[in-house]
Amino acid sequence: MKMLMASDFDGTYRTTRKQLDKNNRAIEKWRAAGNYFGIVTGRGEDFLPKAKEMGLSFDYLIVYNGSLILRPDGSHIHEEFIMRDMFVKLEEYFAPVSDCVYYSKADESEKYFHYYAEMPNPQRALELAEDINGKYGDTITAFVNGPHINIGVKGSGKAEGVGHILECFGLKKENAVVVGDDYNDLEMISRFNGWSVINGRRAVKKAASHICLNIASLVKILLKKQKKNTTRKDISHE
Repeated sequence: MKMLMASDFDGTYRTTRKQLDKNNRAIEKWRAAGNYFGIVTGRGEDFLPKAKEMGLSFDYLIVYNGSLILRPDGSHIHEEFIMRDMFVKLEEYFAPVSDCVYYSKADESEKYFHYYAEMPNPQRALELAEDINGKYGDTITAFVNGPHINIGVKGSGKAEGVGHILECFGLKKENAVVVGDDYNDLEMISRFNGWSVINGRRAVKKAASHICLNIASLVKILLKKQKKNTTRKDISHE
């Protein structure tokens, strides 16, 4: 059965340079076996050239926490936007927050893929994300990744992004393998009975159905299982 893997990047796929290289080699084997692979991240559209520079092999990229899905050539598979009036409201929300490290400011655009802010620590980011979701949850959703707050239109998210890409490739929920390490991976991991890397946050490991050491070790586990299932099918048809 053909599988689709969706992996978070920072802290999951990329931890050290050495591990990044090992993961790259493992994913090449994963795709050579006929499976799909992509990164699902809070990073933006500029992650595409960076991914190629780092030697990643992929079939798609889910960026802005699911608000935009890209093909390797940069064309858009799926996109969702925050409209300008909501973006301005978020700018006005963060402007008086004294401990905010950084917050996005509106330009002349009429729509935006997401809103971004950075707090001094993850706990403060969680606190403000909860408040934002309470105030504006009918329009947008705030996600937390470390001290970072990424805000997308309501109905976007990593889980929804994986759902869109499965549909694009004509695959079902049971064909998905998802893996992450931080708060913005929680819904994706819960919805798809996913994996946490061993260095993931406690809440993420608790929500995960499985835990792996890293992406390379996960690929090894999955390819072995896939080969075993194929062998069983072959025997049953003899």
